[in-house]
Amino acid sequence: MLTHIRTWQVLLSQLAVVVAATVGFALFVHFPDVARRPEPPPGVLFLVVFSVTTVLLIFLGAAGVRSPDARSWIAIVSAIVLWCFACYSLMFVWLNTFGS
Repeated sequence: MLTHIRTWQVLLSQLAVVVAATVGFALFVHFPDVARRPEPPPGVLFLVVFSVTTVLLIFLGAAGVRSPDARSWIAIVSAIVLWCFACYSLMFVWLNTFGS
């Protein structure tokens, strides 16, 4: 039988999405190995990873809000904070790999 999503499950799944997106993107662009980076820079891939990460964080935040066993305000705040962290980490990888 399926159980309701708890607050710690929402937080952990949101964090896993951010880490997986950043690590996956870094592995694809060969961060920090400048000699193996792809040319031209994969701008479409960055947009796709950013969009998928945003949608998944919104989905997981909404799942936390709809669950009776999770605290709604923690799910919303964690989604916003982890989205900001995902933006920062993806931009960090992009700028330190391609420089623009």
